[in-house]
Amino acid sequence: RRHSYRVIILLNILWRDLFRMKKSIIGLTILISFVFISGIQYIHGSGPDIDNEKMLEEFVQTVYDEKCKGFVTGEWKNLKQYYDVSKKYGQWSYEHEAKRTKYLTDWSKNRGIKFTDIKSEVVLKKTRKKGDMYLLSITETYKFDYVYEDDLDQKINTFNISLKHSVGLINKDDKWLISRDWYTDCFEDALSFYSGIYIGTSDNLTTDEIMDTATMITGESAASKYNRQKAVEYADKYYAKYNSKYKDYNGVGGDCTNYVSQCLGDKEEGGGLKFDRAWFCTYHKHGRAEGSKAFVNADAFKAYLVYSGRGRVIKRGTFNELTKSTESHPIGIVENIQIGDLICYEEKGQIDHFSIVTAKDSKGYPMINSHTVDRCHVPFDLGWGSKTVRFHLIRIVH
Repeated sequence: RRHSYRVIILLNILWRDLFRMKKSIIGLTILISFVFISGIQYIHGSGPDIDNEKMLEEFVQTVYDEKCKGFVTGEWKNLKQYYDVSKKYGQWSYEHEAKRTKYLTDWSKNRGIKFTDIKSEVVLKKTRKKGDMYLLSITETYKFDYVYEDDLDQKINTFNISLKHSVGLINKDDKWLISRDWYTDCFEDALSFYSGIYIGTSDNLTTDEIMDTATMITGESAASKYNRQKAVEYADKYYAKYNSKYKDYNGVGGDCTNYVSQCLGDKEEGGGLKFDRAWFCTYHKHGRAEGSKAFVNADAFKAYLVYSGRGRVIKRGTFNELTKSTESHPIGIVENIQIGDLICYEEKGQIDHFSIVTAKDSKGYPMINSHTVDRCHVPFDLGWGSKTVRFHLIRIVH
């Protein structure tokens, strides 16, 4: 505040002297230089400097790189050195990462998958200081490469996940530590089976048991062509960088169904499935487009698809039920789903999530895109480990 007052007083003096100098070029140069230098000093005195932000971003990248190594090797204990486990939020954040590592190890073992490489890219969006803690808003993008162990060609499959973190950092004894790491995790559902820092499964569940379980009704039926390829292209384009034309429902119920509806129905870039009086989106002259209940709500969307005839449930079941090999379906009924079809996720009898099938991996299993969390070409069951989860394979009919 004192600095601001000094700036104002000195500016008044300079303006007076400037007029005495009859607006000379020298006087103008002095004034501009003073304002520029003072402004720079004032701005930098109010927050973290650029060099410090770069150092904090590099530290977080180091920690996340270590997490990626753990995902491949199954080792999580090396992470402890980066967390302030003397405080509960730091301890919880460390335990969460340990659970993720153990789950991913169990999931890949059950699927006969071997991760060959996992990379994380950190982008720092915003930094602010709160007491002794720096609060960082971070976007993290994962790239997972894997092969099937029984694949003679060892073809590499790839998927991507984007997460938004709020990370707290503190400096203890000249060492940076994570005091908290909060984010919506794509593995969250499956982690309820893992407890404690020494990671084992709770309730004496075996890995096989864990992985086994890995309204608006009708409107007018409107037959129209559905372009599956364009729906997938839309899904890939907007999985992490949202289409600003539409309202974002993250924080107010989730954006998964809204995103899938956009993929199906956007006329300019998406699948072009025609709107009707139940499933539609209103495009405002000012502001972002908002969807009907069936457009944005998972339960309502599922009911709409089935009762309008625009969607047909191929099969509902657990991962093991959908992938049970038969003579006609070597990798299970799941092979019947097509690119551009949908998968919805039922949790304890409630439709909880929607995704769109955007690819198939080297074994023929569907890969999906979704929002909340942002996923791109991710194995459809990854992160869904509860024994109450059922997957609905939905064919889009047109």
